[in-house]
Amino acid sequence: MVPNYTADLKHTLWSLQSAGSLPPFPKPEWKNVLSGTVVNLDAVFSGLFSTLADDKITTSIGDFDLSVSSSKPSKVIQSHGDWTIAWNTTASVILCAFPHRASELQRYAEYILQFFRAFPVSHSKVINLDKAIRHYAGEVKHIELSEFGQFRHLKARYLQDDGASNRGFLIKEKEITRPDRKSNDACRQWNSGICNRRASECRYRHLCSNCQGKHPQTECPKKD
Repeated sequence: MVPNYTADLKHTLWSLQSAGSLPPFPKPEWKNVLSGTVVNLDAVFSGLFSTLADDKITTSIGDFDLSVSSSKPSKVIQSHGDWTIAWNTTASVILCAFPHRASELQRYAEYILQFFRAFPVSHSKVINLDKAIRHYAGEVKHIELSEFGQFRHLKARYLQDDGASNRGFLIKEKEITRPDRKSNDACRQWNSGICNRRASECRYRHLCSNCQGKHPQTECPKKD
């Protein structure tokens, strides 16, 4: 459907807008929706609460002219509630163009919401994870947002060591990560490729847990 939409954006936009049932949505973001690329949720959120006319500039999508704001989004998503408002609006617009994605979008919303519950004081990390996932899926194209296994590396990068269930543990761990309290054990996370600390900052040794060499266990030449 994306090739059909992008072949004639003017006609596609006219057809969808003529239906008369579209929710409020920033016109510049329609191009991202129809081309399957990442939507700027900050722009969506800002547009929903915009009350003043901004200075306008005119841009073109093919031969379709749009009057758009020349300023950056006046509001940015900062919380679970902000994200939910912007996502629900964006999802409803995507479904106008791609009704077959209903299950995918619903599952993705549930996936992200579970992290907001797990990280109640770190909403910015979850928001950044969402941006990274949607950007990645938009670049790769053939990955659906509901293919959560494809995003493990992003999940580790943005959420590791900041969960609600281990905040107390993290405070204690920081208190014992001085050089004189360094453990002689090999770092399991480093050996798995997901430790986000430098060797000098990590409580555990960045050494192979198999042979104590200066490489992770996954690259150990002596492993069975």
